[in-house]
Amino acid sequence: MDDLTSTTGSDILIFGAGGIAKEIAVVIDDINAASGSAVWNLVGYIDADRARLGQAHGRHRVVGGDDDLLAWPTPVAVVFGIGFPAALAASTARVAAAAHVTCPVLVHPTAVVGPLVELGRGAILCAGTIVTTEVRIGEHTLLNLQTAVGHDARIGRDCVLNVGVRVSGNVTVGDRCLVGSGAVILQGLTIGDDAVVGAGAVVTHDVPAGTTVTGVPARPREARKGDA
Repeated sequence: MDDLTSTTGSDILIFGAGGIAKEIAVVIDDINAASGSAVWNLVGYIDADRARLGQAHGRHRVVGGDDDLLAWPTPVAVVFGIGFPAALAASTARVAAAAHVTCPVLVHPTAVVGPLVELGRGAILCAGTIVTTEVRIGEHTLLNLQTAVGHDARIGRDCVLNVGVRVSGNVTVGDRCLVGSGAVILQGLTIGDDAVVGAGAVVTHDVPAGTTVTGVPARPREARKGDA
């Protein structure tokens, strides 16, 4: 099947054209399939590299660059498919405030969202995610496949939690954090702004802002023996 051509549903663009963006396209397609009608008409991807204009990316195409989006002639929904929080934050700051841009929350049909959960503007929950109760997820934050977030957790804006992350209850994750696939953050801990938790890490202590931790138990990268 080629690009979606439905004229029903609200137009939506994905900002970014890498692997994360492809996965968000699947979320959109699955939302449409589960609803039995086109909730969203996925127009295509926005990519900063204008050399990619018109190129196929999965089932959809790159339809413009940053400036094209800012000059888009009609109101349009935009979600952000960027896997690196610093780049994500820069893009959301530039684009999301435009008057003609809305940033919807996308929740995959198989995601489980409990009571008293707050999902910020542009948050995305991929297939199999579980968010239990009294959780707050910040704007433009991505919970990738099979991620689970426990009670009373707070996750900031422009964060990326990759596949299979486990966030225990009462955890606080700051803004622009990256949590690698399979990482576990234990009960009641705080992850500071701009921190990185490596794939498979088990976090047993607070992580200061701007720090990268890896391993089991997780330690700051620069403190681990054997690092080059």
